[in-house]
Amino acid sequence: MSPAGRPPILDKDKKQKICGILKIGLGLVEAADYVGCCVRTIKNAAEEDPEFDDRIHEAKIQCQYQALQHVNKAAETSWRAATWLLERCNLARFGPSKVEMVPRDLFFKAVFDFLDNMAAEIKDQNVLRRIVNRVEALKQLAEIKLEFEKGRWK
Repeated sequence: MSPAGRPPILDKDKKQKICGILKIGLGLVEAADYVGCCVRTIKNAAEEDPEFDDRIHEAKIQCQYQALQHVNKAAETSWRAATWLLERCNLARFGPSKVEMVPRDLFFKAVFDFLDNMAAEIKDQNVLRRIVNRVEALKQLAEIKLEFEKGRWK
């Protein structure tokens, strides 16, 4: 006697297709679309079938493994491939350098000088007040102490 209920949406053939799609680097969304189901169906099937869950995991890892093998092979003769690999493996050490940092005191001196010059040039008090309000908003974002008194930034 056969069990009651609907037949499973994902038969053996569809599960194999899903794993094949994952193995080439596409994701669950594309796999679900290809076999005509939703992602939740694949996840439910994986939860109910530990062997299928293992095959999904293995397919994802195989994709990464094969891609890294190609990059490693290319890195033997290409400095660009080697650089790419180093950047991805250790971004903090080999990644693109960060923007040069300006010492805090020099930065604020430049900002204050700019703001003082701007305040001296602006004669319309309404315009100046709007600028001061915008600087105040930026100040709160940057968490810096900055005051405008008597036409000067402090």
